[in-house]
Amino acid sequence: MRRENLYDVVIVGGGPAGLTAAIYLARAKHRVVVVERKRIGGQIACINESVNYPGIEKLSGADLTGNMCRQAEKYGVEFLFGTAKSLNLNTMIKSVKTDKGELHCFGILLATGAPSQILGCNTASELIRMDICLDENGFVIADTKRKTNLDGVYAAGDICRKNVRKAAIAIGDGALAATELVHYVACLQRKTGILPQKKEDEDTNPPITENEQKAKKTQEKIAQSHGGPFSRDAISRLQAILGKMEKTLILQLHLNGAPISRELQGYMVELADYAGKLSVKTIENSAEPDTPFVRVCNEDGTESGLAFHGVPGGYEFSSFVLGLYNASGEGQSIDPTLKETIQDITHPVHMKILVSSSCEACAELVVAAQKAASLNNNITADIYDINHFMELKEKYRVASVPCLVINEKQVNFGGKSLEQLVDMII
Repeated sequence: MRRENLYDVVIVGGGPAGLTAAIYLARAKHRVVVVERKRIGGQIACINESVNYPGIEKLSGADLTGNMCRQAEKYGVEFLFGTAKSLNLNTMIKSVKTDKGELHCFGILLATGAPSQILGCNTASELIRMDICLDENGFVIADTKRKTNLDGVYAAGDICRKNVRKAAIAIGDGALAATELVHYVACLQRKTGILPQKKEDEDTNPPITENEQKAKKTQEKIAQSHGGPFSRDAISRLQAILGKMEKTLILQLHLNGAPISRELQGYMVELADYAGKLSVKTIENSAEPDTPFVRVCNEDGTESGLAFHGVPGGYEFSSFVLGLYNASGEGQSIDPTLKETIQDITHPVHMKILVSSSCEACAELVVAAQKAASLNNNITADIYDINHFMELKEKYRVASVPCLVINEKQVNFGGKSLEQLVDMII
């Protein structure tokens, strides 16, 4: 066991419950690491507006959890972006094996969200069923102090069995579990004589989080949306992807005279300048509904099945470019069996996907839907920037993005892989 991998507490999951516990423990001078598979913030980070959190009139989920993350970093909390593969919970010094290495600790807090969301597993039981008591639905059974059936192992947030699942409740869970872990860890420190050492801060300023770094790069990419050219980095990325296009596509613009129409037009015209196999056709004062939008058409004018309503900025920039690449030919390779399943669909499938440019989880679903549409003429995918189509937000009662609407009947929320999407539309 290497000393640099020894912590007082390892927190598995970086949502509101995990971040709250991390702050409490770090302020108590304990060494803490948060293990998060994909993005800090959990499911609430996908919520466009949070209006029922006490003391905050209106704030996006990403901003709320971003503030929590910065506060945690300020007090010395460490973050490890990786997947927990296995847990050893039955010893005094516990361990968490991840795809980035093994961590050792006195206490563990499970704060991974509801079972279906846990660390890429199908259910919670796949990770902890051998040790932790679960109910019939896979939720962790914890006492009123958030302790599980094992000493030193606590659970907080939506992973626990409860009647109501709200951010405020998850935060309370995190605070309660952290308070108990402070006492538990202190006892083991006295018993073993081992005191994990926190890393000394190299900078008095809080470090930039991974999401902030990505957001900074994104802003460079979409600088044109404010009238400026693409950054050099964005241009090189564009050329690297669009240079692989196999056939010419037409970006058919349906405009309505609003300022965002000019923004979309300028964006697409410059995009076409950097791709030899893109051309732009503009339809002013289009009679089509839900304008402005860009419809991707084949060289002969037939529709490819892809359309974006609004301006594809932020995280949707890359997914839109990948959509063009996939629509122009073979595109991204996928499992042959999955490809055949998509091509065998004979009934019409129309997907509306409501997204936000700040939603990292939206891109996966968008790319999946566009890939499916590129493989079968019976499938279409219309992407909407929800900030410009608020009537759809009201119509489908959208509380978080991405929101997927299939054939105007089935409404689903949350990111989905291509495999998961295909299971829903076949």
